[in-house]
Amino acid sequence: MGRLTNLYFFFLLIFPPFLVQGQQSAVSAGGDSSSSTCTVSVSIGQVVYNSYTTMSGTESQGVQQRYDLGVVSNLEAVVDNQTIEVSWEKPTDNVLEIVGYNLEISEDSLNYVLVSKTTELSYKIENLTNSQKYWIRVSAYTAFSSGEAKVIGPLIPTAPAIEDVMLAGTQEFGETVVVINGEKVEPTIQTNENSVSLKIGDIVMDLGGASESGAKLPLVDGVLLLEPKGKIELKGGGFKRNTSLVVWLIQNSEATTGGRLGNFNPYLQSRLIEEDNQYRYSSKVMGAKTGTAYFLGYSDVDTNGNFTSNLVIPEDLISSKFTLQARGIGEDGLPISINLGAIVAEDLTLDTDGDEVPDYIEVRENTNLKDPGSYLDTDGDLVPDYIESRDGTDVKNPKAFKDTDLDGIPDYVQLRSIKTSFLEEIVLTWGLANHLSQLPPTVDVSIYSGKNKNVQVVWNNTGTLNILKRGTYELTGTIAVPKGYFNAYNIKGKVRITVLPKPAPRDVTIDNSTFAGGTTVFFIPVGAFVVNDPVDNIHVVSLFGDDYDNKYFYIQDNVLYWNSAERAAGKTTFSIVVRVTDRDGNTLEKFFTITRTRRDFSSLTITNAYSPNGDGANDAWGVPDLRFYEGVRISVYDRGGSRLFYTENPDIRWDGTSNGKDMPVGTYYWVIEVIETGEMRRGMLNLIRK
Repeated sequence: MGRLTNLYFFFLLIFPPFLVQGQQSAVSAGGDSSSSTCTVSVSIGQVVYNSYTTMSGTESQGVQQRYDLGVVSNLEAVVDNQTIEVSWEKPTDNVLEIVGYNLEISEDSLNYVLVSKTTELSYKIENLTNSQKYWIRVSAYTAFSSGEAKVIGPLIPTAPAIEDVMLAGTQEFGETVVVINGEKVEPTIQTNENSVSLKIGDIVMDLGGASESGAKLPLVDGVLLLEPKGKIELKGGGFKRNTSLVVWLIQNSEATTGGRLGNFNPYLQSRLIEEDNQYRYSSKVMGAKTGTAYFLGYSDVDTNGNFTSNLVIPEDLISSKFTLQARGIGEDGLPISINLGAIVAEDLTLDTDGDEVPDYIEVRENTNLKDPGSYLDTDGDLVPDYIESRDGTDVKNPKAFKDTDLDGIPDYVQLRSIKTSFLEEIVLTWGLANHLSQLPPTVDVSIYSGKNKNVQVVWNNTGTLNILKRGTYELTGTIAVPKGYFNAYNIKGKVRITVLPKPAPRDVTIDNSTFAGGTTVFFIPVGAFVVNDPVDNIHVVSLFGDDYDNKYFYIQDNVLYWNSAERAAGKTTFSIVVRVTDRDGNTLEKFFTITRTRRDFSSLTITNAYSPNGDGANDAWGVPDLRFYEGVRISVYDRGGSRLFYTENPDIRWDGTSNGKDMPVGTYYWVIEVIETGEMRRGMLNLIRK
């Protein structure tokens, strides 16, 4: 089969009582009944056990009531050491005014004893007997009737595995002494071709083994041979009927050396942790302290007090020392604990994790034989004690190790160290989202032993990689050294990243190119630039130089504004040049024609009255909209034809004076000429002073 697994068995009978009383059965004709949790009066077959007085009257026990309530829902249980905690929810059918809940317990699923009448939706029952089977039923009741009961079970409280006491590791064969109720009882051990039988008093335990295929495994010279995924065949008698035997497999420490079974006093490797003064086990024993406890399962005891079970041996428990512990209830109702010591031996040449320390050595040293980094290293020089003993160096001196090339690194470590790291190369597109996730999670390295391995790496200084800038970048990374290997020379992972150039923007447009000129506001939004770029949506749009009509405009946040108080008289169209720059440095230039609108001279409204009285309102007369026309002449005359005001700048207005003197209230005449269009208009102007 490639490997032979030996299982050595040594027997220890342990009687640690928990002194937990079992529940008494309810009497079939009614009356008082008691249990370890409570004492109640019952009448079997009745839904209501006691008398209840309400505003409507009194109901007595013995009077059968109809079921008006539905069954409770979601009845669940949590089983622990000597305890069962049950929880439930209210009935979902025919819910009336619920007063509380009846909680009953049974050891045979037939006869129930009332534990509690509670208004809560959970209840914890304590001081139960471990390995005893229990059934719990719960029903809701009102002041007048009880609902149908719901049952959960069997439920089996389980005692935790017992840890054995560590004793000296060099003791001799011991004499077995078992005392029960003050009387000495001799255990009887018998072996045959395939099994071992232990008998003490009325208790009988038979132990055998089977392969995964079901074939019986032999017992040779007191050694029971088992194999991975095989079965432990366990059977026995003398137990309390309708209970369960709980079986654990407990990993022992390196102090356990084991032995053989034969027709002589058993060579024992574990002993009782005494739980009281009635049941005790004493002998000269080999020491053993338990390790991890693996729950194997239950073996149900039948109505005659017997049981039979086939328990699967876990595959990951090969090459370790174990104690098989069975815990149940004797015919007298008191707890029994039986420890069967065992050693599982592996092929002595087997080295599962490849650390050069054989599995049997790792079992002896209690290290993990599946972890190449787990081995005994007394002086902390990273060299296993087993290797140092083989090389003849001092296992207690961290400076004493085999170092052929005298570089200060032990040969054992060097041979398993990383020698070089191969350069990884990747190409990334510009602006790639989550680009760091594209970095290789592993790198290939060479080991001094000649092997190549792929190892995980954590890249350093990833902030220097700018995915928004074309170019070549190189990063180094910290190698995650796998178990069983070393990085004695601090080799780094290496990666070269090429960020490809970004394609230039395709085009730029403006969503509006026409605006109305302002006579008082000179910062006027025109339109927003829209860049056609399938790769990126972030760009800078700016005016390209001072040529053309760029001086009249300003771009802010990619929006074009008229930004000049100059009249630019006579101009209705303006030419500008803009440049688009993307985040990779690509540029695009483009001409735009911007139109400024103005009102026709013939449609302008020219006021015919004003009041230059210094009140801040309508103190001057003019036509501001004429500022957009070229060649404007504005004149004001009195009735006699004398010109009182003249300007060719529409931004200048008449304040009602002439030669520094206020003109009197009255009617005046104005004449406006626009040379650009060849138009002329005349009109009257009333000067008012109030």
